[in-house]
Amino acid sequence: HLTGGRIETHFHIFGSLAFLTFYRDWRVLVTASAVAALDHIIRGMVWPESVYGTPSPSPWRWLEHTGWVAFLDVFLIQSCLQSNRDCRATAERQAALEASRDGVEDVVRQRTLQLEHSENQFRTLIEHSTDFISVIDPAGTIQYESPSVEQLGYKPEDLVGHSPREFLHPEDSSAVMDELQRLVTTPGVIVALGFRVRTGTGNWRWLEGSARFSPEVFGTGAIIVNTRDVTERREAEKERDRIFTDSLNLLMVAGFDGRFLRVNPIWESTLGYPPAELVGQHFMPLVHPDDREATAAEVAKVAAGNASRAFEIRVLHRDGTYRWIVWNGTPFQEGKTFYTSGQDVTERKRVEEELRLYANQVAESRDHIEQQTVELVQRAEELSLAREVAEA
Repeated sequence: HLTGGRIETHFHIFGSLAFLTFYRDWRVLVTASAVAALDHIIRGMVWPESVYGTPSPSPWRWLEHTGWVAFLDVFLIQSCLQSNRDCRATAERQAALEASRDGVEDVVRQRTLQLEHSENQFRTLIEHSTDFISVIDPAGTIQYESPSVEQLGYKPEDLVGHSPREFLHPEDSSAVMDELQRLVTTPGVIVALGFRVRTGTGNWRWLEGSARFSPEVFGTGAIIVNTRDVTERREAEKERDRIFTDSLNLLMVAGFDGRFLRVNPIWESTLGYPPAELVGQHFMPLVHPDDREATAAEVAKVAAGNASRAFEIRVLHRDGTYRWIVWNGTPFQEGKTFYTSGQDVTERKRVEEELRLYANQVAESRDHIEQQTVELVQRAEELSLAREVAEA
């Protein structure tokens, strides 16, 4: 009362701050301020002592109190609005975080499902694949072997925990293990492998495939080896090479650019050229100049996918003479090269030439005999006529 109600007014303000702490709503502050102003007006007129500490009415003193309240309300309302903005921003951030978290959880859930699906597909692929898939740790120990290894007479558990060296051919073991160890220091690099492996029955089979080091496997990384059995193909290639080497015909593999790619040893005994001397060289300089145009046309024919049959040309011997060779050619390796087989027919050509000359001689002799016969007949007729004249 000694302060004319000002303490009560400020108490009202601080009380409002307490409300704001809980509500943070400027409308609560405005309502409380309006109630306080109305209370001061009514009690200032009816019971001024309860408000201003004086028995005499003071109709206009409420304006002072209300003005103080309004003055402080300006700052408090700004605080309310700022607090609301902060709360809204916090709520929006929280909502965004929750939405982002939900989105991340959805993505993780989808990725997990995709990963599980991929793992199932990968597991199914491995379990039904005819290829041999091995997982080898950096120390060189087999940690996984696909079920297809049963084709070699083993169960997967027979190999797990062992070193590949135990099953490799002694001639291949060191090279293969060195290659696998090099992969550990070069992640992502893929190398081709070819080696012999001992089967469960003690036989040897050729395997070919690839290997690479994957740092993600087992956390410490592992070497993934994917191979397949190529024994039959290797044996077929070996037999083909034997036939190529031992053939008595001139065998040649060449590119359509005119270069020798491979020739068999019979070239040296037939034409005097060692195979190593011909590989990489052009074959056209060996063809007789008069036969080169026809040879180029025949090569173009083969390049178009057609076979060449009984094509005869003269080929230069190392001694400077020409030999007659009859060729049969066909496209090879999907049209990238062509394969030819040639036979030396020089002797046959010589015999044919001798027979031709003999036939010409016989023909000339026959003509001569026929001419002499005609002349003898004519002379006989003349003698007969002369005899008849003499007798007459």
